[in-house]
Amino acid sequence: MGASGDDARRDGNLRQWLRRAVETAFGLRVTSLVPVRSAYKVSSPQGLFCLREVRRQAQAKLFFLHQMTEFLWGRGFPRVPRFFPTRAGEVGWPLGSRVFSLSGWLPGEECRLERRADMEAAARGLAALHRASVGFPLRPEHAPAVRWGMWAEEMAEGERLLNACLQRASAAPRPASLDRWLIRNSPWVAGRIAKAREGLAELAVPLAEWGPGVFCHNSLYYQNILVDPGRTICFVDLDRAVWDHRARDLAHFLDRYLQRVGWREDLAYAALNAYSEVWPLSPLDRQLLYLRLLFPERLLKRLWSHYGPKAKELRRATARVVHLARHGRQRAAFLERLAGWVESGRPPR
Repeated sequence: MGASGDDARRDGNLRQWLRRAVETAFGLRVTSLVPVRSAYKVSSPQGLFCLREVRRQAQAKLFFLHQMTEFLWGRGFPRVPRFFPTRAGEVGWPLGSRVFSLSGWLPGEECRLERRADMEAAARGLAALHRASVGFPLRPEHAPAVRWGMWAEEMAEGERLLNACLQRASAAPRPASLDRWLIRNSPWVAGRIAKAREGLAELAVPLAEWGPGVFCHNSLYYQNILVDPGRTICFVDLDRAVWDHRARDLAHFLDRYLQRVGWREDLAYAALNAYSEVWPLSPLDRQLLYLRLLFPERLLKRLWSHYGPKAKELRRATARVVHLARHGRQRAAFLERLAGWVESGRPPR
């Protein structure tokens, strides 16, 4: 038996082990357990379920996610997975050194955001998610997921990350293309961070007047947005979700979506217009969205995934950063224009 046969046998043994563990922990009779992306689709006479290994950084937020999804379902928003506790009441279910969660299986296929109808449905679905979460009763136990009021700290940390990446690029004995790119382009990256920090400092609006906090998915790209034939939108993979102002999610959604369609301003306006049909943006919301668009959060994360001390999947991380680097100036120029008209409320000509 070759290497591929060994891998198949190990995978089969793992699935059998998980199947028995699910039946014991949740009282389900599992008829099949099929890998789908980074999860397993669990079939049972009681219905369909999703079994996922919980990322380490999300384990502290499981209580928040369980309470939040229950709140959303209670509000009539059953478009996020519902987490199920074990017979012992555990939402984060330990198996050896790993932690798993079991949630409901949501229908739909990956949302093709390059289709305008799907994009507009996703934007309206995001607005509905945000509105449904308003009024969620935060508790001290939810603290690991709360990012409300922490923008200044995040931007300062972004500046530190950029400087650390730049130091490592400059110290490389044999600079790679990415090292040279970062050394050459770090001034405009630093300039965007500085502009976002200055804008936040000059915003003469107390945090208490920012409006309601909402449930932010915080990882909005097409694979985490599902759409069915009726254009109903569901959101999955909540590991990075936080409680914050909706501008966080909107900026992330626009960035990820517009990269797929070539940074077209007319589509950016269409996306925001679709969102505003469900929940209009106030002038202050536009100012905050402007600041989130200026802050190069995604680029900084990709740089750190390459230069950080715990970098994993190095080849993949490098490819992602190189892609962002290659289109960095175009993206930065576009986001500056987009941020300007978002703040003013005027669509592009």
